[in-house]
Amino acid sequence: EAGGRGKEIRVVVTGGNHTLGGKDWDDRLINHFAEQFMLQHPTAGDPRDDAASLQDLALAAEEAKKGLSDRGRWPFMVNHGGHRARVELTREQFEELTGDLVEQTIDLTRQLLAESSEKGVSRIDQVLLVGGSSKMPVVARRLKEAFGFEATLYDPDQAVAKGAALRGFQILVGQKIDELVESNVGAATPADREAAIKDVEKTLGLPSGKAAELASTRVTNVSSKGFGVKVLNMDQGGVEQVEFLIHNNTPVPAEVTETGFGTSTPNQTSVHIEVMEQAGLQEDPAPENNREVVNGYIEGLPAGLPKGSPIHVTFRLREDGTLTVRAMEPSSGKNLDLQARIEGVMSEAEVATTTSKLSRVTVS
Repeated sequence: EAGGRGKEIRVVVTGGNHTLGGKDWDDRLINHFAEQFMLQHPTAGDPRDDAASLQDLALAAEEAKKGLSDRGRWPFMVNHGGHRARVELTREQFEELTGDLVEQTIDLTRQLLAESSEKGVSRIDQVLLVGGSSKMPVVARRLKEAFGFEATLYDPDQAVAKGAALRGFQILVGQKIDELVESNVGAATPADREAAIKDVEKTLGLPSGKAAELASTRVTNVSSKGFGVKVLNMDQGGVEQVEFLIHNNTPVPAEVTETGFGTSTPNQTSVHIEVMEQAGLQEDPAPENNREVVNGYIEGLPAGLPKGSPIHVTFRLREDGTLTVRAMEPSSGKNLDLQARIEGVMSEAEVATTTSKLSRVTVS
């Protein structure tokens, strides 16, 4: 979105299957090549059982996957145990072998579009394909067939890295401008800020106006996972389950307080707080389908607390991926503070370190 005060980039929904990747396609081809070899040489053994032969198959699978993006067929010689077999794979065979993998991405896209529509965003203006696997012709074709998208292959090998670098520049520019303005006592006028912007552009070698553009661009992200606490469901006989407080695709920063939790037994003197992170594609209350990120105890609760005495829990998720949790017994004020780093998200210190290195990088 663009406005008079600069651009705004707002993430509506995000999702992905962290267990699905290019290796899944490679494994299908490895198995296909091995099976074709064994059909031609039934007594030569399975090349997948030999480390060297398996490595050759893995390299061949990677080459075939890439080659079939531009060619209709890919011939290959499988060597194992002194035997050779000529295997030829067509693009049609490749797509048949891996069709269910592509359909997983189509199903995920369908799910994200439904979630986006629920949030009031149903119009798709442009679809960009990034990442090496998006070069496979079947990806754009299935998107067209399933949704009518005319997808654009956009710098698939470098787009993600360039986006991360630009985001790093944006953070760095904003920080430097703020530091320069704050370093001058009482300097808060538009002229002072303009001078700081020009200084940043000179320091970083940016074109005129670029620092102001980067600094004025606002990015609103969302949580890529759900976060909650492990509780005992007393209505179901004390069965353990995860109660989510922050849900997948919640805009960050986010803060949620739940006051409906309570102690599970009379005269309880401590409460164990276990913070859980969604592990699958969907939020699931079963503890085994989630991961523990941090835990601790509220100790020294007052004597005589009845069963069900309230425990207040507050979750705060910051833009840098820091999750802070406060649990408190309100009658005594006894509390527990926990903090966790969400996997795959850099801290502010790491962002600062990384962006300082990026100041010497030119992105085009």
